[in-house]
Amino acid sequence: MTEAAGCGPHLMVVFTECVEGEDGAFNEWYTGTHVPDVLALDGFVAVTRFRQAADPAGAPGRRYLAIWEIEGDLDAARRALVEGPARAKSNAYDPTKTVVEFYTPITVRIT
Repeated sequence: MTEAAGCGPHLMVVFTECVEGEDGAFNEWYTGTHVPDVLALDGFVAVTRFRQAADPAGAPGRRYLAIWEIEGDLDAARRALVEGPARAKSNAYDPTKTVVEFYTPITVRIT
Protein backbone atom coordinates (compact mmCIF):
# COMPACT_ATOMS: atom_id res chain seq x y z
CA MET A 1 0.00 0.00 0.00
CA THR A 2 1.33 3.43 -0.83
CA GLU A 3 1.35 6.46 1.42
CA ALA A 4 -1.90 8.44 1.32
CA ALA A 5 -0.96 12.01 0.36
CA GLY A 6 -2.33 14.71 2.63
CA CYS A 7 -3.60 12.27 5.26
CA GLY A 8 -1.63 13.75 8.08
CA PRO A 9 1.76 13.49 9.69
CA HIS A 10 3.86 10.39 10.09
CA LEU A 11 4.10 9.24 13.70
CA MET A 12 6.98 8.09 15.83
CA VAL A 13 5.58 6.18 18.79
CA VAL A 14 7.99 5.85 21.71
CA PHE A 15 7.47 3.84 24.89
CA THR A 16 9.89 4.76 27.68
CA GLU A 17 10.57 3.99 31.31
CA CYS A 18 12.46 5.72 34.05
CA VAL A 19 14.74 4.39 36.74
CA GLU A 20 12.68 3.20 39.71
CA GLY A 21 11.62 6.16 41.85
CA GLU A 22 12.92 8.79 39.40
CA ASP A 23 9.63 9.75 37.72
CA GLY A 24 9.92 13.44 38.59
CA ALA A 25 13.46 13.84 37.29
CA PHE A 26 12.66 11.74 34.21
CA ASN A 27 9.58 13.77 33.28
CA GLU A 28 11.37 17.06 33.88
CA TRP A 29 14.24 15.97 31.59
CA TYR A 30 12.00 14.47 28.91
CA THR A 31 9.63 17.44 28.62
CA GLY A 32 12.12 20.20 29.40
CA THR A 33 15.24 18.97 27.59
CA HIS A 34 14.59 15.98 25.32
CA VAL A 35 11.43 17.35 23.68
CA PRO A 36 13.03 20.66 22.59
CA ASP A 37 16.13 18.79 21.36
CA VAL A 38 14.08 16.48 19.11
CA LEU A 39 11.70 19.22 17.93
CA ALA A 40 14.78 21.11 16.69
CA LEU A 41 15.43 18.28 14.21
CA ASP A 42 14.14 18.54 10.64
CA GLY A 43 10.68 17.03 10.24
CA PHE A 44 9.68 16.77 13.91
CA VAL A 45 6.83 19.21 14.52
CA ALA A 46 4.94 18.16 17.68
CA VAL A 47 4.71 15.64 20.48
CA THR A 48 2.11 14.57 23.00
CA ARG A 49 3.21 12.66 26.10
CA PHE A 50 1.15 10.17 28.08
CA ARG A 51 1.47 8.14 31.25
CA GLN A 52 -0.16 4.75 31.57
CA ALA A 53 -3.52 5.22 33.31
CA ALA A 54 -3.31 2.04 35.40
CA ASP A 55 -0.49 -0.04 36.82
CA PRO A 56 1.13 -2.04 34.03
CA ALA A 57 0.06 -5.66 33.94
CA GLY A 58 2.80 -7.57 32.20
CA ALA A 59 4.00 -4.57 30.16
CA PRO A 60 7.18 -3.41 31.92
CA GLY A 61 8.89 -0.49 30.24
CA ARG A 62 5.72 0.93 28.78
CA ARG A 63 4.63 3.31 31.51
CA TYR A 64 5.34 6.41 29.41
CA LEU A 65 4.33 7.05 25.81
CA ALA A 66 5.28 9.86 23.47
CA ILE A 67 3.58 10.30 20.11
CA TRP A 68 5.76 12.44 17.87
CA GLU A 69 4.41 14.02 14.68
CA ILE A 70 6.73 14.10 11.67
CA GLU A 71 5.97 16.13 8.54
CA GLY A 72 7.66 15.69 5.20
CA ASP A 73 10.20 13.00 4.37
CA LEU A 74 10.04 10.27 7.03
CA ASP A 75 13.41 8.79 6.05
CA ALA A 76 15.08 12.21 6.33
CA ALA A 77 13.57 12.70 9.80
CA ARG A 78 14.79 9.26 10.89
CA ARG A 79 18.29 10.10 9.63
CA ALA A 80 18.19 13.42 11.52
CA LEU A 81 17.26 11.53 14.67
CA VAL A 82 20.16 9.08 14.32
CA GLU A 83 22.81 11.30 12.74
CA GLY A 84 21.86 14.67 14.21
CA PRO A 85 23.57 16.44 17.09
CA ALA A 86 24.07 14.59 20.35
CA ARG A 87 21.16 15.02 22.73
CA ALA A 88 21.42 15.34 26.51
CA LYS A 89 20.74 12.15 28.46
CA SER A 90 19.37 11.76 31.96
CA ASN A 91 20.38 9.34 34.72
CA ALA A 92 16.65 9.01 35.44
CA TYR A 93 16.01 7.49 31.98
CA ASP A 94 16.28 3.72 31.41
CA PRO A 95 17.17 3.33 27.71
CA THR A 96 17.09 -0.48 27.91
CA LYS A 97 13.29 -0.35 28.07
CA THR A 98 12.70 2.03 25.16
CA VAL A 99 10.61 0.89 22.18
CA VAL A 100 10.44 3.10 19.06
CA GLU A 101 8.07 2.51 16.13
CA PHE A 102 7.26 4.59 13.04
CA TYR A 103 3.87 4.82 11.32
CA THR A 104 2.70 6.35 8.05
CA PRO A 105 -0.97 7.37 7.58
CA ILE A 106 -3.11 5.36 5.19
CA THR A 107 -6.38 7.29 5.65
CA VAL A 108 -7.50 10.76 6.60
CA ARG A 109 -8.61 11.20 10.19
CA ILE A 110 -11.93 9.42 10.71
CA THR A 111 -14.38 10.76 13.30
